[in-house]
Amino acid sequence: MVHGLPKPLAEGYLTIEIFQKNPQYLLSINVPEKNKTYRILIGLMQKNRRIHNLPELPLGFVVYRLINSAQIGERLSQDFLTSRKPIYARHLETTKQITGHIDLSNGNYCIIPFTEDTKSSCDFLLRIYSEVEFNVEEYDEEIGMISNDKNLSITYNTASPDNAIKEVFKNFAGKDEQISWVELKKILDLLLTREKQEFSKEVCRSMVAMMDTDRSGKLNFHEFYELWEKIGKWRGVFRTNDLNLTNTISGPELREALKAANIKVNNRILNMLILRYGNENGELEMEDFLHCCIKLAAMIQLYESGSYRKEKADDWIIDTVYS
Repeated sequence: MVHGLPKPLAEGYLTIEIFQKNPQYLLSINVPEKNKTYRILIGLMQKNRRIHNLPELPLGFVVYRLINSAQIGERLSQDFLTSRKPIYARHLETTKQITGHIDLSNGNYCIIPFTEDTKSSCDFLLRIYSEVEFNVEEYDEEIGMISNDKNLSITYNTASPDNAIKEVFKNFAGKDEQISWVELKKILDLLLTREKQEFSKEVCRSMVAMMDTDRSGKLNFHEFYELWEKIGKWRGVFRTNDLNLTNTISGPELREALKAANIKVNNRILNMLILRYGNENGELEMEDFLHCCIKLAAMIQLYESGSYRKEKADDWIIDTVYS
């Protein structure tokens, strides 16, 4: 029996672009009798709907056969899904749990759940029963930073040219030519006055921590300007992925937005990000998204550096708290 972690379930069975983003599960059967088929029972159950007084959604799932090793190593692409037909389709049914029986032989298969409406999502539990031994794992993204910068080639408008930014920085910097989070907030509020964008003190503190390489609690102009460019790029990413023009991005949009910001996360982390930074509808506003990017970038870089493995407990706590 395999339990799927709760995660957003987009539909789009008829909308391949969205359908491809749904959770995908690799089911592998490898037994000595190669030519025999085995009965597999697949169950999909909605979770937490009654707790939140929500109606049950229509649920379904499809099963694809995977032929070659290239298909096994990564999530099924839109090209694959548009060119292949599933070997089994459990059609939509509005009930708490649906089940389906299918006879499978040795090989690899992909299970993809879906709902009816592309704007609907739900948490679910996946159960699989079989008379023979099998293995199931979820296709998911590896966590990390995307090394190239091509995904961030998004145009954006800064409020001031470089010389003007330098002057603003000098006006707020102290004799040491550095700024704290307090001055950073004043500078950003000033530079983004026309766009009516103000940042909270918590976000400004996180910005300083992300760029503060010497742990002084302050930024010099080089660190500030690098931060300013990141803010501009991430704001551009947010606008590009705000598909409904609501000044928010939803869970499915968040994954694509993070990719465009050169950050890869898996479903488990994506769900935690929505809980941590989203509103009651699971949507992130501009500042939430920027805060999310700042924390993720800092923590991933810290993890990938490997330095935490050599640190004492208090050093690790300092690193994580200050990030």
